[in-house]
Amino acid sequence: MPKKILHLADLHIGSAHGYLGKEAAARAREADGVLERIAAWAIGPSAPELGAVLIAGDLFDNPYPSTEQIDRAIRPIETLVAAGIQVITLPGNHDEWTYPDGVYRARASIWPGRLVSEREPRIVAEIDLAGVTAEVVSCAFQQGRNPEPSQWKSPFATERAADSRRIGLFHGTLVDRLGRFIAEGPRAFAIEIDQLARWGIDYLALGHIHRRQIHKSERGSCLALYPGPVEGLGFSDPGARVLSLVDLSGPTPVLEPIDAVPLGIRTCDFSTLEIESVGLSGPDELDRRIEAEASGSQSAKFLRVILRGRPGFPIDAAETVRRHAPRFRGLEVSAEAPAAALGDWEPLAAQRTLEGAFVARLLAAREADSDPARRAFWDRVAEEGLRALRGEGS
Repeated sequence: MPKKILHLADLHIGSAHGYLGKEAAARAREADGVLERIAAWAIGPSAPELGAVLIAGDLFDNPYPSTEQIDRAIRPIETLVAAGIQVITLPGNHDEWTYPDGVYRARASIWPGRLVSEREPRIVAEIDLAGVTAEVVSCAFQQGRNPEPSQWKSPFATERAADSRRIGLFHGTLVDRLGRFIAEGPRAFAIEIDQLARWGIDYLALGHIHRRQIHKSERGSCLALYPGPVEGLGFSDPGARVLSLVDLSGPTPVLEPIDAVPLGIRTCDFSTLEIESVGLSGPDELDRRIEAEASGSQSAKFLRVILRGRPGFPIDAAETVRRHAPRFRGLEVSAEAPAAALGDWEPLAAQRTLEGAFVARLLAAREADSDPARRAFWDRVAEEGLRALRGEGS
């Protein structure tokens, strides 16, 4: 049975999780154990046989993690290496190699597995996948010190053998041939996938973008993956639910995602529920909407509720949180301040301003609409339009 590769990225051990207030310290300790949980699973009986673990940057949230945080990364890597699994660690832009007294420079001599420090693409390792040998090409992002990716030269002296594979391991941002971002994100390499495909790269193991994304080169010969962080880092960065396994035994790479939640590797979920307040019939409907979010692993869920627009009944956000908090690991409810109430429209429409012209046309459209059920729609148009005109966003 061919061995597989586990592709990780952007674990951000040491993130403070300050957005959670008094819950932050406990959440940070829990999240910092993600690699320990992954390693325990990887050497356990339920895991497929692994040939390697690739860590595609930002293992740490910053270049100066605490001793405890460093230990919580090094110990599981040592466990994997002792089990015969190759581990290749690539610095990212948060934990750059460039810092002379940063974690990787300070621990380079004792770092388990292969720590990538090259400034230009090199073959940094060969992985035995039980019948298939994979060459890993990589270099570490070093602010202002690397050659531009457009100037990279192929590190291969020969064509790829039929029974071998090639992997690119980079912390960077994919761009197309015109230099436009395919996956957005600054402060890392701008990588053209077709360039690496011409080198014979079969699989591009990427880090830096926190949403799980799959890309292919123009001719489809190179498959690229951003796995996303396994653990959630916040409401706007909820993380991937899956571990990303890669099978390179066939002619093309095959991705095999595994749900990390039942394995106990992912410990919580972050969800945002946006509710149009003007469309609610009353407090009971708001309660039902929040209760519906409490299904599944209730104690492991952080929920943020955003009420948009002006409701037709009073809402006490603090009281709503008090009633529903036991159903969640964390709950916050916020009401978006309306830009204008319906009663404000007539005075606004009379103004000789851009806002006045907008509202006058809106009132005319609203009066021409014979469907009373569309009241919430017109309220929302007013809210969004006035916010945009005032440069307030939504």
